[in-house]
Amino acid sequence: MREHEFPNQATPAGSSIYYCIRFSPKKYRDQLASIFLYKQTLRGLYSLTDPGVARIKLQWWHEQINEKKGCSEHPLGRQLADIYKSSESAHQAFDLINIKTDQVLHRQPLNTINEYQKLCSDLGGSFADLIQVVLDQPANDQSKLAGTWIEHVENMQLFGKLLRENIHLIPIDVLKSSGLSNDQLLGSDKTADVLKTLHNSIKEGLDQSFSDAISKKNCLGKLTKLRSKLMDLIEQEDMAVINQRISLTPIRKLWLAL
Repeated sequence: MREHEFPNQATPAGSSIYYCIRFSPKKYRDQLASIFLYKQTLRGLYSLTDPGVARIKLQWWHEQINEKKGCSEHPLGRQLADIYKSSESAHQAFDLINIKTDQVLHRQPLNTINEYQKLCSDLGGSFADLIQVVLDQPANDQSKLAGTWIEHVENMQLFGKLLRENIHLIPIDVLKSSGLSNDQLLGSDKTADVLKTLHNSIKEGLDQSFSDAISKKNCLGKLTKLRSKLMDLIEQEDMAVINQRISLTPIRKLWLAL
């Protein structure tokens, strides 16, 4: 398995992303797999106990992608560098993802729900732009909203893991209204209510028409559909994401991606 080709470690058989890419035209699959692996790599930096080391690694990856001479040291870096150079939209998306990932690694607190939504928009919306660039599709407001939603759902799914990695995504205003601190979220019976408050605010704040506007036939549309069904399941499980990772079954993922 070569990491810059499909399937790779970010797109294993049975995963949602695997099916989204598997049902995309063959000519796009390797580049799609590469950008999803890049996203997984950046998420992996969250688990490093030394934020300084994590930020050095982030900068190294950005330099590989932004290699003007086309001589990246890493095969994944070379693949991503080709995407980076392909359009101004890709250039801007990679740069914003780098800036906002650095913000998360720096453990900068979020003060309001609007700041949380902006972070989801900057990270998820930019990643959606990269998907559209690879697919030769225009990046627009609807695709950015889809990316924002996907980022939020993934944050909810991984909330317990992120909290243990000292990644604090609950805005200060939500914490204050609940009477909790970040340190208390892991052991409090109020945590599900805190997550519901954040989730309901995001759901109400986003124009949900993006779901109908995104083509269900392309990778972004399929992933939007899969993440929405995942969020439905998380809500059915009463936001019990602190000590478990809630996921759709592989057969349901396949059915939804068809």
